[in-house]
Parts: sequence; structure tokens; C-alpha cells
Amino acid sequence: NVSVAAATITFRSKDASKVNLYFGKGDGLGGFQSINTATRESTYSIPLSDLDDGTKYTFKLNGVDSDGNEFAGNCYNFTTPARPKISNLRFQPVAGAPSSTQKVSWTTNVPSTSSLKYGPQGGKQVDLLDSKLVTEHEVTISDLLDSTTYSLVAQSVDNAGNTAISDSQVFTTALDTRAPKITNFTIENSIRGTGVEARGQVILSWTTDEPATS
Repeated sequence: NVSVAAATITFRSKDASKVNLYFGKGDGLGGFQSINTATRESTYSIPLSDLDDGTKYTFKLNGVDSDGNEFAGNCYNFTTPARPKISNLRFQPVAGAPSSTQKVSWTTNVPSTSSLKYGPQGGKQVDLLDSKLVTEHEVTISDLLDSTTYSLVAQSVDNAGNTAISDSQVFTTALDTRAPKITNFTIENSIRGTGVEARGQVILSWTTDEPATS
């Protein structure tokens, strides 16, 4: 049973009054734990804690008989999984968007989710989550206030529930100097009434990509 910071070594022992566990990083065996055992065949577990993530560990189990003779066992190894780590967090304004929009991207060392918590400094925070497990993360946030300073924190969680959280980042949106874009312009002609009372009517309609006057 191996996690990012702990492992449990389970074994069966027979004819030993004690079992010594030697372990360490890489091929070293500088760590030591011992457990008393019964001479009849039984199962035991030794927990290891405070391990480093993403690290290879070697261990061996030596049985000790009732006379104190120690018998060397075989060497085994395991590697703790790496914690997710966030790097290369960056912001990029999205040109041509109808409102202040930012593309936020970052990299993790293991596949993990993509989550952002952001909002105006001192204001309400918004949460965004993409549950896909990836190492290259990209989230677009839109409808931001113009010329406003925002704070943002990125978070990624791997499939074992280990979480990486970035430092709080700050960015300021630009002033809106872009005119609204007009599309779907249509003209509808019709006649209302008959005879001398008839009047022509023209309806003009169009769409803008952001709220605007008409």
C-alpha cells in the first residue's frame, strides 16, 4: 500500500521471534524498524511515514530467531507516486472577444483536473472546474469587468485525490476600446392599411456581440 508520503509493508513470518526492516531512498538502507513476531506463521504489517513523493525506496526484511541470529532477506523496492505540481502558469488576453477575456494555462507533472478560483480583488469569487485528467491545462474566463484587477488561484487534483494549488496571481483587464460587431442585418418591408390610408413600413434588425445601443 503506497501513497505519496506513506507505505505499508505486509509480510508473513514463521520461526522468527523478531523481524527487522531496513529501508531507504534509492538503494540505501539507512532506515530501521523492528517488530516482534510469533514463531508460528502469521501476517504482520509495518507502516512507513514521512516519505518523499516521486521517490524510489529499497527495503529488506531480516528474520531474527529466538537465539538472536539474524538472517538476511531479499531486497525489494517501490516508488511513491509524485504529487501534482503546477508550473508555467500564464495569462493571455483573447483578442477580438466581445468582453474582457483571458486564457489561463498551466502545466502539471501528472494528469490532473483543471480548476480556477477567480474574482475582482476584494469581491465575489467564481469557481470553474474541468474534471478531465490532463497535464496541459487551459481554461478561458470571459465576461470580466474592464480595467479591473483580478486575483486568481489555479488548482489541480490527480486521480488519487492529491491536490496542487498555485500561489495567488493578479492581473488587470484592459479598457474596452473595441466597437461592437454588427451581424445578421435584415430589412423587412410591408404595407399597412389600404387605399389612401395605406402606409409603408420598414423594420430594420441586427445583432451585436455585446450589449449596445440601437
